Amino acid sequence: MFESLRQGRFRRLTSAVVALLLACAGVVGCGGEPDAGTARGYVIAVESRTLLELDSVSVRTEDGETIELHARGKFFPGFSPSHLREHMVQGLPVTVSYHRENGVLVLDDVRD
Repeated sequence: MFESLRQGRFRRLTSAVVALLLACAGVVGCGGEPDAGTARGYVIAVESRTLLELDSVSVRTEDGETIELHARGKFFPGFSPSHLREHMVQGLPVTVSYHRENGVLVLDDVRD
């Protein structure tokens, strides 16, 4: 009789632990941040590999958050590093779209 009570408690405890671990994994896996998005804001830093090749751009969003976006070798017609620096100096906003890849925000598109 006592053996069956212990087995029942063990099953309930095991089920509770498994449910808790799954809930924690969901929170940690998501990181609370989106995997893709769009943001509007102001360019605050531009890093380039060459005159025409963008390395990364930092944008202060309208929410006041600063995001660093990596170009990963992509070219953005009309948005050379110098054009992005013009936006930075003149205080002109940009709209960026991005996705998360291995914990890094990767720039997909940039527009005026």
